[in-house]
Order: sequence, then structure tokens, then C-alpha cells
Amino acid sequence: MHPTKLGWFIDPQDRLMMVFSGDRLPSIKAESDILPVLSSFTDWELSVNQVFELLSF
Repeated sequence: MHPTKLGWFIDPQDRLMMVFSGDRLPSIKAESDILPVLSSFTDWELSVNQVFELLSF
């Protein structure tokens, strides 16, 4: 079995993201907050605003 290490739940209405990481309680990120990434992406930095910009059509 391979547990999930990181998950992002995207709330487009409120422009928030809920972050699920391991056994920790979920945290809520907004605006310029930097999202956590997996250890294999150590040089990658992405904010909540950037995610919503990428998802905008």
C-alpha cells in the first residue's frame, strides 16, 4: 500500500486551497501563501495565486 504524501483541495469560489500532508491536520492557504511540495520538487515554489492564474481560462 502507498499512502498519499500530499494533497491539495482547490476551492475556486473562495480562492482557497486546503493542504493535506501526511498525518498532520489540513491547513488552509490563500493568496500569496506558498504551497508545500513533495521533496522531489525542492526548487519548485508555487503560490495559491499562481495556481488560480494557471487555472483561469
